[in-house]
Amino acid sequence: MMRSCPRRLLLGLSLVLTLSGPAEGRHLSALGIQELRETLVAPVFALPNLADQPVTLTEFRGKLVLLNFWATWCPPCVAEMPDLERLYREFKAEGFVIVAVSIDTQGKKVVAPFWEKTGLTFPSLLDTSGEVATRYGVRVLPASFLISPEGEIIARILGPRDWHGEKARAIFKDLLLEANRGGKPR
Repeated sequence: MMRSCPRRLLLGLSLVLTLSGPAEGRHLSALGIQELRETLVAPVFALPNLADQPVTLTEFRGKLVLLNFWATWCPPCVAEMPDLERLYREFKAEGFVIVAVSIDTQGKKVVAPFWEKTGLTFPSLLDTSGEVATRYGVRVLPASFLISPEGEIIARILGPRDWHGEKARAIFKDLLLEANRGGKPR
C-alpha cells in the first residue's frame, strides 16, 4: 500500500500515456502517447461510494470511463481534481464518466469532506485496502486508466495531467465521437 506520494518517481516521470490503435488526428504524440501492444480487459471490481453503496465498474459499461486512482495526501492528485471536474462536466452528456478511486486508508472520513469542499460531482469510490489499486498495478499516484465502453483498457496515464487543456479536450471529443458512432475509441 502506498503511504506517501512518491515524489522522486513523479518528478522523473514524463507523461506515460498509452493508447491502443492508431492516433490519427488527435495529436496524441504531443502528449507522449505510445501504443499498447495488446488490448487489456479492465479488472472488474465493486467498491463503496461516499454514500456507502456498492458500485461496480460494470455499471459504467457502454460509457467511456476515466478511472482515476488518487489520495487526499497526494498534492498532484488534489491539484488535478478541478480539471477532472471540468472535463467531466463538459463531456458527461456524451457518455463519459470519471470514476475516482481513493486509496486513503481513512476512507470516507477524509474523502467526504474533500469532496464537499471542492464541489466534485463525479463518482468517488473508496479502496481503503488498496486491493483494487493493486489489481490495476498502481504504483504511483495519480494513476488513471481510460476504459472503452466495451470494458477494455485503452490508455494508462501515470502522473498528473492538464485534463481540461485544449489537447486533452480534443482527445476526449474525438474518442467520444468515435465511441458514439459505434466504433471502438482508439
